[in-house]
Amino acid sequence: WYEYSKYPFIWEAGQKCQYAIYKNNGNGTVAVKNVGTYVVINKSHSVQGTAKVIAPGQLAVAFRNQTADEPNYLVLGTDYDNWVVVYSCKNVSSFAHTKIIWILTRQRQPTDEAIQQAKQILKDNLLSEDFMMTSTQTDCPDVNAHDNAGSDTADQDAAASTVSHQSNFDLSSTTTPSVFEIA
Repeated sequence: WYEYSKYPFIWEAGQKCQYAIYKNNGNGTVAVKNVGTYVVINKSHSVQGTAKVIAPGQLAVAFRNQTADEPNYLVLGTDYDNWVVVYSCKNVSSFAHTKIIWILTRQRQPTDEAIQQAKQILKDNLLSEDFMMTSTQTDCPDVNAHDNAGSDTADQDAAASTVSHQSNFDLSSTTTPSVFEIA
């Protein structure tokens, strides 16, 4: 999945060409690899994590040494073939919270129709587009090529599997095999 746009997110500052690869671990969890390219040095960087389905459209995603047992990524809507809207909100104190929204697409350069459908999900959920930043997806390294972040054959297989079985990806189910069979 390619990142089309997002709310500002500190961990992606200075990056372009962000995408995510999902791979079924076979144990009720999914490996998540988020990749981006630092603009200034033109070098790829990746972070790996784990996701598990908590309820329909609710994922607990943890990166590095984090743990997550409660949903922190909510799938607000998807057409499974072209776009998905993901929402995350976390309290950082009794007075403050962080909110992140991503529009992810199957194509690095999605159609206007796909983006309008995804943006309708924001409107339907009364979420502002004012803070959305369009991600740069031009002059990007080849997803299937080896990059400086250590992409390997498993990443290539996961990317190919995700693309070739797009319509089977079902986040509305709590049954892990049907949700992540092709992730």
